[in-house]
Amino acid sequence: STMSPAAAGPSHEAAEQLLQRCKGLDLARWTAASGESEQEMAHRFLRARKGNVEAAFGMLSNDVTWRVDNEIDKLAQKPVSEIAGVDEETLWNYFPAWHQGFDKQGRPVLYSAYGNCEVDTLCAKGSSVEKLLMYHVFQQEQCVGLLASQSELLNRRIETFFFVVDAKGWGLRLWTRKAMAFIKGMADIDGAHYPERLGQMYVINCPRALVWTYRVITSWVDPVTSQKIQLLGGPSEWQHLLTQHVDASQLCSVYGGNAPPPFD
Repeated sequence: STMSPAAAGPSHEAAEQLLQRCKGLDLARWTAASGESEQEMAHRFLRARKGNVEAAFGMLSNDVTWRVDNEIDKLAQKPVSEIAGVDEETLWNYFPAWHQGFDKQGRPVLYSAYGNCEVDTLCAKGSSVEKLLMYHVFQQEQCVGLLASQSELLNRRIETFFFVVDAKGWGLRLWTRKAMAFIKGMADIDGAHYPERLGQMYVINCPRALVWTYRVITSWVDPVTSQKIQLLGGPSEWQHLLTQHVDASQLCSVYGGNAPPPFD
């Protein structure tokens, strides 16, 4: 059943035209994970391409080709250590990221402790930028699965994530060539294969050095996405914003809520 789209966007006609162009693509295989209808998928790609049917078709056919070539729908069955090249404990120590609760709009809340993200250490321990990017895809696919279960639970389409990036402890020592390649790779993957998925991102506890490097990062992200990203300093800048969006029962105690921290 098609739920009403979360946001008004391209016309029904444009979506129909796009789906006509996609006749040869097995879209059903790829809508299965997100629970969205082909119509909703078409709308999402059209929004990412400002309603241009040809551009949206190019984007969607590239996405399907990438998914088929990389067997993205089989990723969930693989052990994390096979995808990332390091075990889960090592990942947790040097690339901590987790899902916890939902915001007041029903969107999954995702966290990343970016100040602890040590790409070079992970690579030295058996991972690589390519493997870490595939692990990022694995995480994104899990989040898309959350969107499907939330949409079913609430009986309305939940299409986007709410993302909290904690930059506490981040320093220029982490801004290495590999780290840059990893962040640029994530931006490219998210732009090409997860269009219109970011609802809001707060980068909290931002040190000054990050504000400078962020100018580099925004050049890799499309303007619509970068408008959804806010850089904030210490708790006085972000705590009230988080509690505005996320109920205390859903918010991690580390960030001012009542939910247990994930690292206990």
